[in-house]
Amino acid sequence: GYLKIISEGGSFGDAWNLITQANPLPAITGRVCPHPCETACNRAYLDSGVNIHSIERAIGDYGIENNLAFEKPDKEAKAKVAVVGAGPSGMSCAYQLAKAGYEVTVFEASNRPGGMLTYAIPKYRLPEAVVTAELKRIIDLGITMKYGAAVGRDISLDDLKKQFKAVYLAIGAQGSTALGVKGEDSPNVLTGLAFLKSLKESASVKLGKRVLVVGGGNTAVDAARAARRMGSEVSILYRRTIAEMPAYAQEVEAAQQEGIAIEFLCVPVKIEGNGEGSVATCQRMELGKLDKSGRPAPVPIKGSEFSLPFDTLIAAVGQDISASGLEPIVGKTSWISVDTSGQTGLKGI
Repeated sequence: GYLKIISEGGSFGDAWNLITQANPLPAITGRVCPHPCETACNRAYLDSGVNIHSIERAIGDYGIENNLAFEKPDKEAKAKVAVVGAGPSGMSCAYQLAKAGYEVTVFEASNRPGGMLTYAIPKYRLPEAVVTAELKRIIDLGITMKYGAAVGRDISLDDLKKQFKAVYLAIGAQGSTALGVKGEDSPNVLTGLAFLKSLKESASVKLGKRVLVVGGGNTAVDAARAARRMGSEVSILYRRTIAEMPAYAQEVEAAQQEGIAIEFLCVPVKIEGNGEGSVATCQRMELGKLDKSGRPAPVPIKGSEFSLPFDTLIAAVGQDISASGLEPIVGKTSWISVDTSGQTGLKGI
């Protein structure tokens, strides 16, 4: 719809009004969305896919540069609704609820909104000013923000149920999955999310000359590129091949162009040392049958162990939720259990 407006000579303002009916964060998604729609675009059979990603970003930036704002609803509040988590999911929900006339309160464990937008995605991919501008526009609809308020620590699910008609949980996956190898509790072994968050908070992080990053997702690639920008020699260790790498292809390509080496079919099995001169014992892998993820399972090759020296190792092999205080709705896998409509086992949540 917004492409049609622009192609027929309409204004960016009209295009912004249309896109934000569904997506209140176009300047953000126009930067970090992997835009799979472009590679699947029917236009490719004629010439090439529509550059929808950059157009969305341009429209979003137009909205920020021209101080476009959302119209506040003129109807009385239907009911009070709580949103837990001020990341993109929670703030999008709060936006749609506020537009529909609900009184919304967002509970956020951190002291700023944005979730991964604020605390994980590096500045070179997503400037802070863009995040601040698009979130402020949503908050200005009259949404009440409660910072430093973690469910299970500062407020319970029972309290939320008593105070609000409904509760929307958007807590994100803020925890990191362990490597499961000996020596990973060393001080010079960091998690990808913790490393990226420390950079966003301007903490003093000393990585040393040689950095190993374990993982093949976007967090791993973001951590590797951030470490490279700090002057370190960086290698990514990934247990499958580039074909199975879940990180965005363009980010992987950019990392390689920046001088980051990638060791495929490789996984650390032991970590020794604490600081400069540490060593990761790694093992070569080969691909076997498909696993639950639909990708070939990596199988260790006996006798293929080798050593890689490092100063800092960053583990980014997966994320998990913090389930404290959410026990009544957490399933056997430690993730929140819901039905097809997103409803948990507790009514109204």
